[in-house]
Amino acid sequence: MFKSVLLCLCLFGMTPSVLARPDRQLGKCGALKYKVAETYTRTNDLAAMAISINPKDVTMRNLLTLACQLREDYPAEREVSAKIFNDERAAKKTTAPTKIEIEGLKDENPDAYLATYHLDRQEGVENLTLVIDPNDPCGHDIEIDLRKHTVSIVSCK
Repeated sequence: MFKSVLLCLCLFGMTPSVLARPDRQLGKCGALKYKVAETYTRTNDLAAMAISINPKDVTMRNLLTLACQLREDYPAEREVSAKIFNDERAAKKTTAPTKIEIEGLKDENPDAYLATYHLDRQEGVENLTLVIDPNDPCGHDIEIDLRKHTVSIVSCK
């Protein structure tokens, strides 16, 4: 609970410059390292995967940098979807790119599931959704629209 309250306070207290895309601020995305732990689909149109980052790199700015980096690393794919974890072993345990499958992490390390990145170039959609409670796949997550620079709470309840 404390983690979710702290995350909400940090996000809603952000200035527009923090929500701005990192490539606009720095000229390039940056060089946040990530590891593709599991590839669900890889075609000319779609790249869907589970990735992990170092737990020490989990900051809001780094997650935004990672979103930018994924956009650059997959320039030809129409759609890019990535589940983001702070633990490679937990990332490898996911079996499908759906919220329901994240429930399988309860025996592993549910707090390792951090966010979902989704880019659809055809629809003009780019979102980073931060997971508030990984134990509740229909919880109140925080979605950042990277195109419109807006933040909202999403829930399937």
